[in-house]
Amino acid sequence: METTPSTLVLLERLFPGRIAIPVPELSTAIGLAAQTIRNRISDGTFQIPTIKQGAFRYALISDVAAYLDSLRAQATRPKRGRPTKASQIARRAGGVK
Repeated sequence: METTPSTLVLLERLFPGRIAIPVPELSTAIGLAAQTIRNRISDGTFQIPTIKQGAFRYALISDVAAYLDSLRAQATRPKRGRPTKASQIARRAGGVK
């Protein structure tokens, strides 16, 4: 049985031998435009801590992995409010939706 690698392992494979990645490569890893990331950093609303070295800004791979894992945890939370008919039927049938 094969297990899925963790987010950190996947990022280490994507960026081999690196501890930190610059904003342009960070944008491809998390799916946001580089300028959006820069704007959020400037506003103080970017959720991944970054470091500045010279003229460039970097994010640690471990912080990026933690951010992506937190997104996964948020996505698996049940929705607030009344369950939909489909989820009620699935729950009665033994499946979870």
